[in-house]
Parts: sequence; structure tokens; C-alpha cells
Amino acid sequence: MSKENIATVIKILESLPDAQQERIIEHLRDYIADIEDELKWEQSFRKTQNKLVEAAKLAKQQIAQGQGLFIPLYTLNVLTGLKQKSTPNKAQTGFISDKYVPIFV
Repeated sequence: MSKENIATVIKILESLPDAQQERIIEHLRDYIADIEDELKWEQSFRKTQNKLVEAAKLAKQQIAQGQGLFIPLYTLNVLTGLKQKSTPNKAQTGFISDKYVPIFV
């Protein structure tokens, strides 16, 4: 962002009452924090993406070979303490059933 744009934003803020300035500044802080978190997540994902692809390929291969143990998703969630936000579809998981997940032992 150029110095001119920053100066313009500051002038706009200064033209507002103090209470509104504080609200806007708080929103900006939250917004910037969200962007920073998203950038960190994207960097982390990029670092691990190849490993995730390889793990998925291995899982599909093991499933095709009849290896692994299928556990009902609800049971897995109870055992791990995870809370499922939504039911994934086949395109998201690559698995035929959304009620079971493969566990490899």
C-alpha cells in the first residue's frame, strides 16, 4: 500500500468521532489478524501438501489391497473427541461411504 493510500485512510479516520475510530481500528486489527492466520495456514499447507498427497495415495492403495480397518465415523469421533462439523461427500474424501473412515494399523 502506498504512503498516499495510508494517508488517505488516516484522514478518513480522523474525520470520524473517536468512538467510531476505535470501532474501525478494532475491526482492522481483527481483519489483519485473520489475514495473518490465513497466510500462516497457507504456508503450512504448502509445506505439507506433497506429504498429504502421498498419504492419500498410500491409503487408496491399501484400501484396494484390502488392508486397513473401517471404523464408523461416529465411533472414531467419540474415541478421539472430535466433533464433526458436517458430513463430507465422496468428492471431498475419495471414499464411497461417508459413514466409515479407514484406519490403518
